[in-house]
Amino acid sequence: MKCIYKGGDEDDDDVDNDKYMYALRSGKNSSYDDATDEQTDTDISSFPVGKSGFISRNVPGNSLIDFHITHYLRTSVFGCSILASHRLSRRVVNIAVAHKYVICARSQQHIPSREADLLRNLNHPFIMKFLYRFQDTNSLYTVSEVYPGGTLSRLMQYAPQLALSTAGLSFYAACILSALAYAHSRNVICRGIHPESILIDVQGYVVLADWSAAKYLRATDKTYTICGAVDYRCPESLQEDQGYGLGADHWSFGVLLFELLTGCSPFLPAGQRSRLIMTHDPGIHTAILQGDIMYPPSDMCASARDLINGLLVRDPSQRLGAAGIADIITHHYFTIIDWNKLMTRSLVPPWIPTLDNLTDTRYYDESYDMMYLKDVPLYQGYYVKDWNDFGPIVSPLL
Repeated sequence: MKCIYKGGDEDDDDVDNDKYMYALRSGKNSSYDDATDEQTDTDISSFPVGKSGFISRNVPGNSLIDFHITHYLRTSVFGCSILASHRLSRRVVNIAVAHKYVICARSQQHIPSREADLLRNLNHPFIMKFLYRFQDTNSLYTVSEVYPGGTLSRLMQYAPQLALSTAGLSFYAACILSALAYAHSRNVICRGIHPESILIDVQGYVVLADWSAAKYLRATDKTYTICGAVDYRCPESLQEDQGYGLGADHWSFGVLLFELLTGCSPFLPAGQRSRLIMTHDPGIHTAILQGDIMYPPSDMCASARDLINGLLVRDPSQRLGAAGIADIITHHYFTIIDWNKLMTRSLVPPWIPTLDNLTDTRYYDESYDMMYLKDVPLYQGYYVKDWNDFGPIVSPLL
């Protein structure tokens, strides 16, 4: 299908990115020899690594000056996400930048290292692919695969007939559910499910990208931290001293399905999409704990409504998936999904991004001057020990 998004600037001269994009479309992570035009496979696991698992300092790409920064993609809690190409290999990657000053101001020094460690140990086709990480005196950098199709949230906004169609919804939902099932099998709770955290790759498949709130949690254990998108929080997480388990992700998955099908959240005011300005809104918490879930007029099929009703049960012991996420996977809503073909990426996605090359950012809303990275608040090094496990310290960007 052709995209109805607004277009971006073209770059017809970037032959190397065209070749690499072709390799990605074929499902291969490969490089090319310009002289022979032969394709050779590369394996990131063959790179030398240090004791903590991150790439050692002598590997090219271990400093921001080793990259050509092309675009600023979006903001984040701790900093921003940028698109960059490695100057030597010309590989295009996504770099999440987290500023140490901001992290310390929020007393969340444990989050960046924990997220990177989790992503390094999660290997699934629908979970963001972690590559490596490094740091300088002011910021932390996590390098991952590039996902040029933008966010699922933007697709919903600009091409709702694709994202909200019955076939489109079941495809995207199956990808996310598959990622959750894998994470839960590894005793990891995500707590980062919402349309803005779901990225679209060059082939049209989606990945879960926000693992900043994730943690290791066994199926029988509970955790008590209130975190995640405000309108995606489960009721038990908002009740003092009750705690919650992996079922919190099932609830969030139900909210995601509702939003994909209707274009709105069941707990936000009509027309309200932003979750950033409502972090401590008691009205949202009240709606989650006590409010009726009102379905707007739509062509929602009976099986989809039954699935959502089963997931949005306030009692976690009665919620669909309480006996295991397999109960969600085998729900009759997903009978149209061939799970084997999905896992081998053999299904045709409902929408495939039209790209000139991997640095094409037409599917991202923001485009800021990269001077933003030169205005990083200085980190005075009061908590140097907090960053010992993240990666080698290199010279900051000048």
